[in-house]
Amino acid sequence: MAGITMDVKKFDINSPEWFAFVEAHPDSTIFHHPAWAGLLADCYGYTPFVLVKLDEFGQIDGGIPFMDVNSWLTGHRWVSLPFSDHCMPLIRCHRALNTLMEFLSSEYNRKAIPRVEIHAPIHANNIFEDNSFVWHKLRLIDDPEAILQTFDRTRVRQPIRQAEERGVEVRWGTNKGDMQIFFNMLVNTRHRLGIPVQPKHFFEILWDRLIEKKLGFLLLAFKGNKAIAGSIFLIYKEMLTVKYNASLQEDWKLKANNCLYWTAIKWGCENKYNYLDFGRTEINNQKLRSFKSGWGTVEEPLIYSIIGDHHPKQNWKSSQLIKPIIYNSPAFICRAIGELFYKHFA
Repeated sequence: MAGITMDVKKFDINSPEWFAFVEAHPDSTIFHHPAWAGLLADCYGYTPFVLVKLDEFGQIDGGIPFMDVNSWLTGHRWVSLPFSDHCMPLIRCHRALNTLMEFLSSEYNRKAIPRVEIHAPIHANNIFEDNSFVWHKLRLIDDPEAILQTFDRTRVRQPIRQAEERGVEVRWGTNKGDMQIFFNMLVNTRHRLGIPVQPKHFFEILWDRLIEKKLGFLLLAFKGNKAIAGSIFLIYKEMLTVKYNASLQEDWKLKANNCLYWTAIKWGCENKYNYLDFGRTEINNQKLRSFKSGWGTVEEPLIYSIIGDHHPKQNWKSSQLIKPIIYNSPAFICRAIGELFYKHFA
């Protein structure tokens, strides 16, 4: 690429050097794993790469994974990473981060690269901050029953007990047929919310690239033979991450979602994971923030960093038209809009 310096390089997202760096770095998460980037690239057609800073021996001193998102609808930008709640640069020393950010700023200013969006806080000159989200994490320990006692009694512990008393059963997803069950519920959930659903192909690839590779799992909640809720969790190193949830509105009274989370927490404790990442929440969504806080999570700001126009890009919720269109249309419209347009709103 024009203007690139001797110690800043573009690496293939699947390069052995980058994967070894990710594996060794203490701060890497599932969102840094090449399998996650490959899922996004294959489903949405983005061009993946890693921008790395090399040391004097030619070894990676720091890196930022990106997707080159070039949309006729939402513009051209480098995103680290699309549809990923957080993705901090992985660095060995602060000097490496300074070099990478100076390179990005310089290249943007001379119009050699497009807008840059990094899903992490980077405090530097000429970088705008998006403070729209918070992040919730739960510390896991060896004793799940001790963790249970830290949950809010009314919002969490009682619903777990009620679900168990009402015969809600949690089962592990074992095949793509189970993923189809989850996807059907997700269409129902997204249609109800007036938000497009991810393409079905996304979850088929997710099964192949992550769940089959032991980088995630699917839990389904049943009442008798009826699936009433489901959750997909991603796993890597010390972190268990809640990523996708779906449920049937007519069965909310059974509190199945609480059972799903509790099952995952117990599994995480038993398998020596240190944290459950509850993901990001919009800062003005007090209801969801309260739900996550009821699980004893720690809430912290989730800041995104932007080189370029500081105004946030267009998203589903910024449109006043799309929600009523989806909500008042058949469910296949929710699917069709997602198939056609989801990739544009990375």
